[in-house]
Amino acid sequence: MRTFRIAKKQAWFLALVSLCLLGSSAAGNEICVMTYNIYHGGQDTETVSGRADEWLDVIVSRNPDVLLVQEAKGWLAGEEGYLDHYVSLLNNAFPAEEPYVGYIAFANSRYHVACITRLPVTTFQFYNNIPVPSGSVRLAHVFGHLTLDAWGTTVHVLGVHFKAGAENREIRQEEAEALLAVLDTLPADEMVLIAGDFNSYSPIDAADGSETPPAYDQGAFPAEVVGWEPVGYLLDCGYIDAYRSVHMLDLGYTKETSGFLPGTSPINRVDFLLHNYLNQWQLDSVEVVDTDLGDIASDHYAVSARYVSPDYSSAGEITVAAWPLSVWPNPANLSSSIMYNLPYDNQVQVNVLNVEGRVVRQLVNSFQQSGRHEIRWDGRGTGNQMLPRGTYYLHLRSRGDERIISHIRY
Repeated sequence: MRTFRIAKKQAWFLALVSLCLLGSSAAGNEICVMTYNIYHGGQDTETVSGRADEWLDVIVSRNPDVLLVQEAKGWLAGEEGYLDHYVSLLNNAFPAEEPYVGYIAFANSRYHVACITRLPVTTFQFYNNIPVPSGSVRLAHVFGHLTLDAWGTTVHVLGVHFKAGAENREIRQEEAEALLAVLDTLPADEMVLIAGDFNSYSPIDAADGSETPPAYDQGAFPAEVVGWEPVGYLLDCGYIDAYRSVHMLDLGYTKETSGFLPGTSPINRVDFLLHNYLNQWQLDSVEVVDTDLGDIASDHYAVSARYVSPDYSSAGEITVAAWPLSVWPNPANLSSSIMYNLPYDNQVQVNVLNVEGRVVRQLVNSFQQSGRHEIRWDGRGTGNQMLPRGTYYLHLRSRGDERIISHIRY
């Protein structure tokens, strides 16, 4: 049944991915999304003595429109009214902004998920038990699902928290299957953001030869023990790892956080933020909040991303901001189709890079007219030799703007 779900998702993902034009005068609308595992007991409780509300400074520094919090429990003695308390603190921090509203997804454990936003909320629901073809999956923690109205565009935001621990790899796999079942119920043409604590590594980081491996010599569990099923399954379905699409060789996913409880050791942060085909929206920037500010209140660093919907009518001088390309099939077999759409005539380069960031094949280097374009890659390098199997990256350059835009596994 998993094969059917993947094929269904990939079918709609074949829709053309726009390479949108963004100029300094084309501000348009924007959404800042933040995912943050605050850690249960992250407020001034007996668990974390003397550290009241430190997490608030981290969030205020990025001013998110949508905030997803994992382990939203243990913040206040008695556990009553804590969500209202923190929404109130956020609103006091931003008196000139639209007020935040908060929703809580109650887990089967102490690890709730909170969804806090200042955008209009159409619906909210959370999942403890999810029907799947084989029966149902009872989540160890919980998933939350907000439907937002972003200036007339429907945006689905899912806050997730997968089961932790090396011994729970099979449970994470079941939970990943359950998440795919939820995603299959969403309209194929609507924007979807998935964020939270995946308790697993990126398959890109765990690949053989990766320059961004988990810090195994410092206590990180090997990928074959911990498993990376949640992220891997989503990538197989065409979802894009936002951070990796921009920061190919940055250690943000495997960098150690500082231990903030007495006697604790640093851990590798394992939060992710993924999105589907974005249609009119564009990933503008994404970061891990790993400055000194990030080394407080939690054993995870927050991830923050900014999505924009440009106002083309006011665009002046323009550059092409690279979006993830549509790739099918991925992982590749003998060849893969790479499709994109240019709204304007542009000089375009599309290159294939290895994990070291070296160009191994140039697929496009020409002036192209606006419209639909499709190219193919057969797994061969510049000298027509078959390249070793592994993870590669697609890189687009146009009019001075360049970035890594997607990964392809071969």
